[in-house]
Amino acid sequence: MKDKLAVVILGNRNSGKSTTWYELFGAQVRTGQNGRRLNLTKCHYMEDVFLVNGSPEERNEPIANNFAAHSARVVLCSTQYVTNNATLPWFINNGYELYVQWLNPGYHDSSKYRDTLNLIDYLVDAGATVKMQNGKLHVADRVKELRQFIFGWASGRNLINLEF
Repeated sequence: MKDKLAVVILGNRNSGKSTTWYELFGAQVRTGQNGRRLNLTKCHYMEDVFLVNGSPEERNEPIANNFAAHSARVVLCSTQYVTNNATLPWFINNGYELYVQWLNPGYHDSSKYRDTLNLIDYLVDAGATVKMQNGKLHVADRVKELRQFIFGWASGRNLINLEF
């Protein structure tokens, strides 16, 4: 059982990746220097969740640069559906369990597209959980699914805090 989790939103540019994080945190959030609190239910939360908003591919910055001074067990990360995506292999090679939501079609995509880069086969072969989500539909449904997955993963590792 892996002790680190990367929750990744995969999609084209402007597919709804940042919108997913905004909905999850209930505010506009950016990549920070520190972990943050993530509310999972009305009374359950996690501390020290690290967010990488704005895909490393768009910023032309390797994902490893975000972890110079941080070692969070749960990382939330945007990444683009592009050739030579280095973010996904970085998480795999650094011992993270991967949960990937592929926004296909993304919010601004004209239609659903095929996995011509074979990223999904690569991820599944590496043991990742991959879910395809329609980025044109309301964000609340996919965020609910993220909360449920994170809650289940974190519960088994005693990472959930209770607020009375």
